[in-house]
Amino acid sequence: MSSILEIWLEFYSTDFHEPPEFHCLKSLLAYVHVYMTGSDVELMADLLLAQLEKLEHLEPIPVSAKAEQLSQELRPSSAPAPAPLREKEQDQDPEPEPEEE
Repeated sequence: MSSILEIWLEFYSTDFHEPPEFHCLKSLLAYVHVYMTGSDVELMADLLLAQLEKLEHLEPIPVSAKAEQLSQELRPSSAPAPAPLREKEQDQDPEPEPEEE
């Protein structure tokens, strides 16, 4: 039972996102506090509840700002990649330079 609950909490935590009361997660916590005190499942459920409650108290960010924030996070920290070659340049072999006599 513990393994199933751990997997559920870790990979399907969105199943428990029911604001503002989080009834399912709180019911799971009540069960875990009685039958699995001190377990990893209890810790995971407590952490998930704290995270979800914190998210509910944050001010919503406009969608455009979220997209900009995500793009900033996804950009590599190193120098930008070089621009791709134009199609004409890609298809041609470099011409040999003329030899001087």
